[in-house]
Amino acid sequence: MQLSKNQIAKIKQKVNLNNEKLIVRIDVSEDKAMPPDESNFNIYCVDNQYNIIWQIKEIKTKPINHADMFVYLGKDANGKIIADRFSGFTYAIDPDKGEATRTGFHK
Repeated sequence: MQLSKNQIAKIKQKVNLNNEKLIVRIDVSEDKAMPPDESNFNIYCVDNQYNIIWQIKEIKTKPINHADMFVYLGKDANGKIIADRFSGFTYAIDPDKGEATRTGFHK
């Protein structure tokens, strides 16, 4: 499965893993019709042709019942991949599995 042209056009942040893979955050804030179970997981690992390797999944936390998309993707001072949700929760991202582990909160 590949990212759609619409998804590719809405990529807001990228983290290069190597010459063949990158992690991207898609801006879903303007798509009010998208159900939360899709918009809440708007980070993907893709190859150079935008084939999806994984879509992010949150582990060890309660299921999300409302729209709480990821609004930031980057690396911390130690080079670890991190992401923030609209709600203010911060996550560490496993680049191999796509697992998001909550690590903190900020506003």
